[in-house]
Amino acid sequence: MGSKEGKEAAATALGNLADGSEKRTSALLKAGVGPPLIRALRSGVAEVKAAAAEALRSISAECSGKASAVLEGAVEPLVKMAAEGTPETREVAAGALRNLAAASDELVNSVFEAGAVPHLVKILESGSLEGREAAAAALGNLVDESKERAAAVVAAGALEPLVALLGGASMA
Repeated sequence: MGSKEGKEAAATALGNLADGSEKRTSALLKAGVGPPLIRALRSGVAEVKAAAAEALRSISAECSGKASAVLEGAVEPLVKMAAEGTPETREVAAGALRNLAAASDELVNSVFEAGAVPHLVKILESGSLEGREAAAAALGNLVDESKERAAAVVAAGALEPLVALLGGASMA
């Protein structure tokens, strides 16, 4: 077991290795990166959790289909981070959830069933610009081809902040 600093550095390095490369991401997943990153997300150390979430955001952007199933265990702690994290970690969690919701049908269902919608709407309402963009994209991925999920997103109050992000109205 490494130190907090070592774990944070390792998670950062793994995320950087995945960034922009499907081939490297595939190699990382084959090497078993999923479970240690998911454990790091569940740790009590904020810096390690943030680095793990950032790595998962990079990895999930480059994987799809069966490969993404390895990351299903990340959904619940990412939803928790989107709900309870710092503004910065909520933004990273929204980005990872956006990517996971685009990776496979199984993951989009997992993100929805884990209760991500109200937390993504909250980020959409009050997050940083990057966080609002990630939350909007995550919600878009969730509602794609699903009337049930679309109705839940509307019921959660996403319309006004989505229109505001588009520049059509200001949030009161």
